[in-house]
Amino acid sequence: MVGQVAAETYDVNAVVPYATPSQAAVIHTPVSGATVSSALQQVSGSCENIAPPAVVSIWRDAHILGSVNCSSGSFQLTVQLLPGQNNLIARTSNANGIFGPDSTVTGVTYTAPVVVTPLSPGLLVPTNPSQQEAAANAGSQTGLTLTTLEPFSVITSNNATVTIRVIIAGGENPYDLTLNWGDGSTETKKIDKAGTYEFTHAYHTQKGYTVYVRVRDVRGVYTEYVYAVVSTMSGQAERGSSGGKSKQTQDMLKEHNFLWYGLVVVAVAILLIAVSTYRLGYRRAQKRFEQAMKSSRRMAAAGKRRRRKDDA
Repeated sequence: MVGQVAAETYDVNAVVPYATPSQAAVIHTPVSGATVSSALQQVSGSCENIAPPAVVSIWRDAHILGSVNCSSGSFQLTVQLLPGQNNLIARTSNANGIFGPDSTVTGVTYTAPVVVTPLSPGLLVPTNPSQQEAAANAGSQTGLTLTTLEPFSVITSNNATVTIRVIIAGGENPYDLTLNWGDGSTETKKIDKAGTYEFTHAYHTQKGYTVYVRVRDVRGVYTEYVYAVVSTMSGQAERGSSGGKSKQTQDMLKEHNFLWYGLVVVAVAILLIAVSTYRLGYRRAQKRFEQAMKSSRRMAAAGKRRRRKDDA
């Protein structure tokens, strides 16, 4: 019709309004002003507990160093430092990628050790903490770095496929890349040269995961990157303390159980009334039958007496 536009010409975009973090994360370790001798450092602290869980990412200036789900109000992940001063900031965001306030800056100085030890030939990833520290220190000195284009990935449904865009730089090619997807599956890729590479994976359960990306170059130097996969399901199973169910699910189950309990009570009451009514009716009918039989016998006896009298 004139003056009207067909509905199919409209583009409709909708975004679920997830809660935006209002509290800044707090880095507890390492403490600001610390001097360390290991390139890989575990960063941990507290974060706002919202649903779906917030994602905490650690940044050095404008460079992201890794991300992880906020779990029960806390976070913990390993990041790689560069020699010298590293100013770390924890940033908290919701599943839509909307960030809340930044944490205060935590300044950590990494002093590279004089002696470093790369991984032995054929060993793709370290097998113990000392190997990990030595190979990561070697990687820091050769400039081997690993990062991603996006801070995290989001699962919106079961069987959802996520894509991680990994950036490999520094070191000496070729590289061996190992992906631990956090759901029990791992894969190894041979990378010919530095650059950006995409890797996809399908998750069959909607919950949060922590992905570990590890790279070894041809000389045996090593680094790793921690990456968050967040679920949009409100209240994740692994975070709950009541059988893995969210509060919303628990409330629904309570209502469901209460409804069934009420129906059972009503059904039992109806059955008892029916049985009582049946018994009462049966007794009344039996009484009437007995009375009728007595009356019939009296009438029969009276008839016999009349016949005898007539015969006499």
